[in-house]
Amino acid sequence: MTAPFVVGTMALFVGYEQIQDDVAKVYSRLAANQFSGALCGFPANPPTVNQLVDIGWNNPNKDRNTPYRDAPPFLTLLNAPHTRPKPKVTKCHYNESGCTAEPPEADAGCCANGTCGPDVPTL
Repeated sequence: MTAPFVVGTMALFVGYEQIQDDVAKVYSRLAANQFSGALCGFPANPPTVNQLVDIGWNNPNKDRNTPYRDAPPFLTLLNAPHTRPKPKVTKCHYNESGCTAEPPEADAGCCANGTCGPDVPTL
């Protein structure tokens, strides 16, 4: 039953910091907030990891203004722009009105060579 707790803990980090695509940052938060040395009585061989997942709320090494260790302060997050990356262009269309990208919310400049025209290949 550890897996749901680990995934939930990671989801808290992702949700609080709005982490989009930085897996290393999520694992770093997990490692920084783990609880070490709680287990005892295990044989030396094979060695036991002896680290437990923790959300970091009571981590003695965290800043008191953050929910877990290495988290940015909440006000920093409130002032950060929350934008999702625009999707990649999948197709380029040319008509009387010019060049349009597909999907419509993709970045402008839909043609590979920077020009639009009826003979420009699609991406």
